[in-house]
Amino acid sequence: MNLRTVNAFFGYGLFALGGMKFIFTILLMIQGSTNTALSEGEIIFYSLYPIFTLIIGGAQLLLAIGSVIMIFVNMSNQPAVIPGYLWGLGAILLEVTSPFLFYVLVLFAECGMYIKAGTSIISKNINYDDGYKKSKKTVKNQEWYLRKEK
Repeated sequence: MNLRTVNAFFGYGLFALGGMKFIFTILLMIQGSTNTALSEGEIIFYSLYPIFTLIIGGAQLLLAIGSVIMIFVNMSNQPAVIPGYLWGLGAILLEVTSPFLFYVLVLFAECGMYIKAGTSIISKNINYDDGYKKSKKTVKNQEWYLRKEK
């Protein structure tokens, strides 16, 4: 895999994480505002929420560790995407340092930071040129592989 593919994976991962966390927050607020008679229906499975929480938390942890690694990898080749990774790490830092009383307000800002990180990485990654140019020598070197047997 080349650097462009890995950056695209992390960009879409951060964007999806922000969206999933936002939707999950809205669902939790709906659950908290409905009465118990409505929450026992078979349409919305509230018993799956702890699993979703574990998935989102694991994705946050993996993307945070990967973001730290990708900052060092992109320093020399593609420094334009580093601010996107810093936005993602800032969202984790905001979640860890925010007080419990303000967590609902901070949660929406955190989701926005994840989405901003993903779009920043994706938009800066589109302009990346890895410097590979096809030459006659490379094409001739691959002719043995592409030759059809008669």
